Amino acid sequence: MSVYEKPILSAWEHITLCWAIFRIVIAALATVLKTPFQFRGENKAPTLKLHFLYGVVRAFVENITPRQSQALMPSTTEAYEKVAKTLGSGFKPAGVKLADGTLCCWVGDNNADTVIVWFHGGGYVFSASEASIEMISHLVSQTSKVRKTTVAAFIPEYNLAPQAAYPKQLQQAATVIRYLTEDLGKSYSQLIVGGDSAGGNLALGLMSHLSHTHPAIPALDNVQRLKGVFLISPWVAFTQDAPAFRTNKYKDSLSRPALKRWSDLFLGKAPEDEYNSPLGASEDWWRDFQAERILVISGGDELLVDDIVQFTEKLQKHNGQKTELVVARGESHNHMISERRLHIFQEPCESEVRLFKWILDRV
Repeated sequence: MSVYEKPILSAWEHITLCWAIFRIVIAALATVLKTPFQFRGENKAPTLKLHFLYGVVRAFVENITPRQSQALMPSTTEAYEKVAKTLGSGFKPAGVKLADGTLCCWVGDNNADTVIVWFHGGGYVFSASEASIEMISHLVSQTSKVRKTTVAAFIPEYNLAPQAAYPKQLQQAATVIRYLTEDLGKSYSQLIVGGDSAGGNLALGLMSHLSHTHPAIPALDNVQRLKGVFLISPWVAFTQDAPAFRTNKYKDSLSRPALKRWSDLFLGKAPEDEYNSPLGASEDWWRDFQAERILVISGGDELLVDDIVQFTEKLQKHNGQKTELVVARGESHNHMISERRLHIFQEPCESEVRLFKWILDRV
């Protein structure tokens, strides 16, 4: 079965959790002390507040283990239920368990004309945040209002590392598409696949599977082009040698040590390949990309921006006319969601506005 179960911490893990919290507090205080020296020149966050908040987030992900964070934080379905309660009558929660045991959450009616399959981010070690579900819920409701059509989102609670390693999550993603097309009778042209960060990595793994069947995963039947694919700050490579990892060090909430830990846990014993490391695939690998339109979004201030731009250039070799790249100036990793998660959201940022426009053009 693939039902995600939150880990139960051992006595030792509880002890080390206390130590981790202490280190996080110390690191946050250190961020305050270092601010006068770091918050200068071009290599700084747009505001002093963001500089501090990003430093705290980096301290958190560097000092807490994935198992500890998974035990403490809500699961995807728990976050989904919290958002449903917050939004009230306009959000009627509905879930389904797929044949392999994967739990999935509906935002909107499962009879909708267009379904957005949403793969959440979190380095393959964090569940979907309430901020992620709030963002996709807002996107669904606003699109439905403007276009006078029915749009829904389908959010899988895929298994997390270290309990589940690659290619488990890709197997689950394929099962999601099989359920929508075979069990619910949706056509591929009714589906839009989207993902942020690790969810963007998973979305690209799925697109590779649609064009080149993964040797460990059954092929999907009667594959056709999807209505579209959008990728928000996709994690396209596990290397960290791009210049942005140095120049954007203090502009982003991402952490190099945390990224390394997460990628190691996700891969387990598996080597990097075209399905889990999209940037490493050749230009010709993406020749038969099964989507009518593609949107790639990156923050100009995030660690991954160079990798994302390089990947998009590869993708455009055979998909240039249908691929759009947005590099949003002054935005960090996954900005439209991180603003909500940090409780500093005021109005949609540039990347969210561009995503909304792109979705409107697709439905």
